[in-house]
Amino acid sequence: MGFVKAAFPTPNLHPYNSIHFRPLPTREPDRIYRFRMEAATALIDYVRRLGFVSMHFAHHPAVEDVRPFLWNGWRIDPAYTFHIPLEGFESVVGLTHANRKQHRKCQEAGFQVKTFPCVGTHFETFKELLRKTWIRQGLNPVHCGIESSVPHYVERLDKAGALWYAEARTAEGQPVAGRILVPAADGTVYDWLAGTNPEFLRSGVSVFLIAETLFEAKRRSYRLFDFGGANTPGIADFKQGFNGKLVCGFETRWESPSLIHRGRRWAGRRWHRLRRAMGR
Repeated sequence: MGFVKAAFPTPNLHPYNSIHFRPLPTREPDRIYRFRMEAATALIDYVRRLGFVSMHFAHHPAVEDVRPFLWNGWRIDPAYTFHIPLEGFESVVGLTHANRKQHRKCQEAGFQVKTFPCVGTHFETFKELLRKTWIRQGLNPVHCGIESSVPHYVERLDKAGALWYAEARTAEGQPVAGRILVPAADGTVYDWLAGTNPEFLRSGVSVFLIAETLFEAKRRSYRLFDFGGANTPGIADFKQGFNGKLVCGFETRWESPSLIHRGRRWAGRRWHRLRRAMGR
């Protein structure tokens, strides 16, 4: 399958945000290569004309060649995720032994998972779970968009009918963990946003929620689960327990020369103040 010559920022209704390729009726490797190169170059030229001082793209793993970004002075970083094939994933047999124990413990404690075709009225509950998760991870929820970009994107997703929501509850009905998922037309489900009440981390509810979400995705005839990132040690260790395939994509970053220059000047001034304070 080839790709049409086109480049534009992907709409925000997607966990990845870079190049969108549309199929072409050709299998010629040279044509495919040239279309991809031209698409990436067109995207680079386009965002530069927008006048931003910095730009970041998280590329879908299908975008395997990001050399045009490298050739145009962008920084390239590997970005890992896990892909879990859902064919045959109908029981806890697909989990590691440790995760099977966690799943059974939650079942015995009466935890349940509810799934909904949209976030809707559950968003405020989920937002609080997400806020607690980010604070536990040392992040500032406000800086991460908890009151701005996150509700904006979720609202657009809801209106587009482009997501579903899974929530874990205690036997008493208390919501303690939630995940927002983005299903795609190609049969892939993307794990987009997740939040858990830190008081219940030791209960195993995070494992229980993901496992039940995988079973639900299988029942809905999806074929692949994209875990949405595995770049930090703790998250990678946790997600490894679901026996997925490690997949590498790319993130690309660009900063304008003026921004870099201002950053260096700021760092230089701080250094000189420090030297004066130390009497040097």
